Amino acid sequence: MGHTKTLFEETMNRIRDTGTIALLSNDSSQITPSSSAHRILTALYPAFQRVFERCGVHILKKATFQDTLQESVWSCRTFNLPFYLLLLENSESFDQVYEWLADEHSRRVFDWFVQVHMSGLFLGRFTPKIFPFVERGEAPTHPPIAVKRRGFFRYRYFVDKYQFHCSEPVIEPVFLRRDYAYRDIVLPSSGESIVEGGGYYGETALWFSDAVGPAGHVWSFEPDAHSYRMLCENMARNRLKNVTPVPVGLWDTEGQIGFRSQASASRAAEGDCAKPVPVITLDRLVERERLEKVDYIKLDIEGAERRALLGMEHTIRYFRPKLAICVYHLFDDIIAIPRLVKELCPDYVLYLDHKSDTLSETVLFALPRTRAELSGGA
Repeated sequence: MGHTKTLFEETMNRIRDTGTIALLSNDSSQITPSSSAHRILTALYPAFQRVFERCGVHILKKATFQDTLQESVWSCRTFNLPFYLLLLENSESFDQVYEWLADEHSRRVFDWFVQVHMSGLFLGRFTPKIFPFVERGEAPTHPPIAVKRRGFFRYRYFVDKYQFHCSEPVIEPVFLRRDYAYRDIVLPSSGESIVEGGGYYGETALWFSDAVGPAGHVWSFEPDAHSYRMLCENMARNRLKNVTPVPVGLWDTEGQIGFRSQASASRAAEGDCAKPVPVITLDRLVERERLEKVDYIKLDIEGAERRALLGMEHTIRYFRPKLAICVYHLFDDIIAIPRLVKELCPDYVLYLDHKSDTLSETVLFALPRTRAELSGGA
């Protein structure tokens, strides 16, 4: 029996375990406080509910609302159900990815990814209690970063020596967790040329800019108009001359595609709500700008990663850059993207990491074998 089938059986056994069933049956969040105030509110609740429902509003207890949100996040049936079926039908492809991963930490992250997505169908919000996040293991050696809020402004921060306007959640993954670096093995270095798909407000461009220094350069692609404006403002605010914001998306063809803007995850789409935005292949940009090198490529583009990779085939084969590619947007990304990377450059050594406390931000890293051997990561 292959590794994935064995993992599947082990996971199902844990789901069916009597301890797991007991946890689901004895949900402590449903325990009702016994204070007199709570008893009065409970007695009045049906009357309030009838009044509000006439206005089209339904009242939920805070705990119930939070549980409902967590349930929808972890059960994630639009992702987990097709993932579960793919796992049953194509375990050999999962085995191949597992074998490609270069170290024990990457393989543990892979196993965790498989377990949480297949078990989410059955356990919902209880999933992380049964399958907790992978321990970080050895700590990276990068220096600590100071993050301070600017006065009373909620979305204005000092990040080390930089000023940055953004929502707080983007600071932690980029500057504190360093989601787009794998330990001290795959990370940006001084003087490198960086390409990032999905610039958002410029948080990763700022991080890359600091890492590569004046001798390096960052090309940051962001097709969403609002995010692009914030990206440009943040770069101008810090007078960064080694970052070039590009208001187009990375794709496998040049032209226009439908695009739907969302709060923090704009993506390619079809239908009446989608507006056309320009796209370009990285191969075309490298040719047009006559880039002499591309050292590092980061892609977090909401499910368009495969199309973008196909549009940079020549760039990857010629320059063999380091890669940091998100593999959590589509249910089969975890096997399709590693396979595509290996097809483009069989010499790549692969790593996998997940540093967030949600289902987001699972990142595949790739490093040419010669560099991996020099860094001790092969």
